[in-house]
Amino acid sequence: MFGRRRPLTLIAKGSEIGGGVSAKGLLEVNGTVNGDVECASVFISNSGQVNGKVSADSVIVAGTVDGPVYCSKLHLKSGARIIGDIQYDTLIVDQGGHFAGRSIQKEEPEAKKGPKTEKAKEEKASMRSMTEEARVKPKEPSETESVGPPKLTPAGSTSLA
Repeated sequence: MFGRRRPLTLIAKGSEIGGGVSAKGLLEVNGTVNGDVECASVFISNSGQVNGKVSADSVIVAGTVDGPVYCSKLHLKSGARIIGDIQYDTLIVDQGGHFAGRSIQKEEPEAKKGPKTEKAKEEKASMRSMTEEARVKPKEPSETESVGPPKLTPAGSTSLA
């Protein structure tokens, strides 16, 4: 009636998981995971800790991650600490959020860029040639015009006559 809710997997405070965790929906980590985490979305609370790689579409960290994070959207809350490289599409860092490692923003996927068709290549070439034609070319002197050194006029200005 109110729509489908994504399944929730909860790792309770005080719990310790040895090995990786994989979940289809949301994973909430309040305890410790010693291994890689792979799920649709993950929330690591201020008491949560992951010692391993985190891969998810959406990652919210208020606790600690010791390992790389790969996601579309990464939000570091105040008090968050990541030690490892982060790779993301969108990054939000609240005041007091911290990470030590490389920050890599993913490139725009080819599907979003659009396919390079022959028509698109032709349009680009056409625009390039129009730009080249529009450039101002220096005027070449005609046979009747004499070009010589500028002459001084009585007012002290120069003249090309």
